[in-house]
Amino acid sequence: MASWILDRTEQDVINETNKGFVNYTDFNRIESDIAELETTLNAYGYLLPETLVNKTDWHAQGYLGTSGMDNIPTLAHMNRILHNISVLLGVYRVYPTTPSLPSTMEYATYKTFNDIEQILHDLWLMLSDTERYFRQCNTFDCGEYEY
Repeated sequence: MASWILDRTEQDVINETNKGFVNYTDFNRIESDIAELETTLNAYGYLLPETLVNKTDWHAQGYLGTSGMDNIPTLAHMNRILHNISVLLGVYRVYPTTPSLPSTMEYATYKTFNDIEQILHDLWLMLSDTERYFRQCNTFDCGEYEY
């Protein structure tokens, strides 16, 4: 899993820091994390009701749109990301302190993106915690004697 950005602030926006802007690296990270969570959940038997559509090849927009219109995130792209996360949340759990999934990406703010990445982070932590408690080989033989 990638390093999440969970601590964007209003000062990042005002001071125009890298965290103050959402760019193609953020979209690639978020969409790649969704794809990885989907694969992991399916591998553990949590079958999603649908196959998620992810775009993990966002790249810097060139001059005059030379990199293509499909590379400009639209409201439809961002709402697809929300839908994908809601599907993941439908088959697994998060902490009680995990923020709620935004209902729309219209007028998204730095807080919206903090919440989205926090949800993905918490999903991954819950999965990692679960993995630690998987049964190891031969632990079902507890109490049996070996001859």
